[in-house]
Amino acid sequence: MENKIIIKIGASKDHVGAYADNCDGIYGAGNSVEAAKLDVMEGLRLFIKYNKENLPDILKSDYEIKYRYDVLSFVKYYIYSFYKTITNTFSQSDTKYVVQKGAME
Repeated sequence: MENKIIIKIGASKDHVGAYADNCDGIYGAGNSVEAAKLDVMEGLRLFIKYNKENLPDILKSDYEIKYRYDVLSFVKYYIYSFYKTITNTFSQSDTKYVVQKGAME
């Protein structure tokens, strides 16, 4: 199929976002990849509904949806989440460390 709508999916510290890379005006977001995919499809449906008179050529005939992932944004998201979890764990800890005099010599 020639007509492909490329949906890019990326993660931030707040949400997972999705947008059509080759068709302006189509966006979505959610708390997970699946939620972002569902929301971007709703965005596509609404875009078509409210732009019937001025549809881009790519939407005037059959088209295929292709998803592409911004892998770097997901790596950053998981690093941030891991860091946040670790710092919260240690900052809430009641454990106190005592170093005896002479132990570090």
